Amino acid sequence: MVVSYADLDTKTDWGMRLLDRRLNTATAQVCRFYDNRLEDVQVENRCRRGAKVDAMAQFRANETRRIDQASARSPETASVTVTSH
Repeated sequence: MVVSYADLDTKTDWGMRLLDRRLNTATAQVCRFYDNRLEDVQVENRCRRGAKVDAMAQFRANETRRIDQASARSPETASVTVTSH
């Protein structure tokens, strides 16, 4: 059903109901759009945080491996002795 704006006689109850329904529909569509976009952004942010956590874990694992390999090559550096003066 196509209704022109000329048919939206706001002086009649029918015209007000039609106008109200159109406004509610448009508002609902806009809200759904922004809700979906917000959800997309939240998912994207969770993925980015997850990637950062994964990168930090990988960095720590690499550093631990590097330190272990260095310690295995030179046993004298494997332990640190602290002396006080």
